[in-house]
Amino acid sequence: MSFLDRVTLGPARRRRRLLRRMRALDREIARERGREHHRDHEVAAAHRRRVPARRARGVVRELVHTLVVVTVTVVLTATAIAFLSPHLVPEPIAGALGLRPAPLGQAPEVSGTGSHTFLQRQRTDPEAPVAYDPCREIHVEINPDQGPDDAVEMVQEAMTTVGEATGLQFVYDGTTDDRPHWSGPTRPFGLGRQDPVLVSFATSEEVSELKGRIAGIGGSASVTDERGHARYVTGQVTLDADSFDSLLDQSGGEERARAIVLHELGHLVGLGHVEDESELMHARNTGRTDFGPGDRIGLAELGQGRCF
Repeated sequence: MSFLDRVTLGPARRRRRLLRRMRALDREIARERGREHHRDHEVAAAHRRRVPARRARGVVRELVHTLVVVTVTVVLTATAIAFLSPHLVPEPIAGALGLRPAPLGQAPEVSGTGSHTFLQRQRTDPEAPVAYDPCREIHVEINPDQGPDDAVEMVQEAMTTVGEATGLQFVYDGTTDDRPHWSGPTRPFGLGRQDPVLVSFATSEEVSELKGRIAGIGGSASVTDERGHARYVTGQVTLDADSFDSLLDQSGGEERARAIVLHELGHLVGLGHVEDESELMHARNTGRTDFGPGDRIGLAELGQGRCF
């Protein structure tokens, strides 16, 4: 060490300077480490924030997916029920959605008074008659065997008259070789739901229900849905061949024969007998050849059944 260094305390000064630099360097290193630690902390915190966010978004996506699946399933199920079984849909909803079919015709407005009865009434609503579905055609086949020469034309004319009085739509499907089968005076036997109405002529030897002074019998078979509402689906009219032979040999017999066909078609669509002799649906014809006021009131009501 030189004399000058000893006098000026150079080594001590250099040590102090070096120590200051080392302390400054330590502080800089500490600050840098602090900044790195802070950055690491921020990164870790951001990572912790992102993980719950991703999980939350995943939960939301799963909920949305489940909601969509449930909604589509409900809509498809409701649509299937609506179109396969529209009667299960409440009336206000069905009407708003247009699920109810519209009647093919319209029953006329009938004024006046008179007597009428119905062969069957609804168990769920005793005021309402059992009737044909006004939104479906009533198909009819005729077996003219043993009948008069104009049997087909006579029946078709009567079908038109009853159709106008009810609004129901009758469709003539042609002639057939089918023969009538009955299990009672108003219960056609052996008819399937899709079978057309059968109008035929027979003798009392073939159809025992025609024995005595019976010129014809008519009636329909009904089915009941799961709500307990009944409707007619098919039926029969059988006219006594001997009675028609006898009538057509008499003066005015053609009108009386036509009245018998109308009477039995009245039974077919659901009218019963009345005690009032001024109505065509009286059990015995007393000279009337067309429907009376009470008959027409009942026929109009039978044309306002429920659509299925």
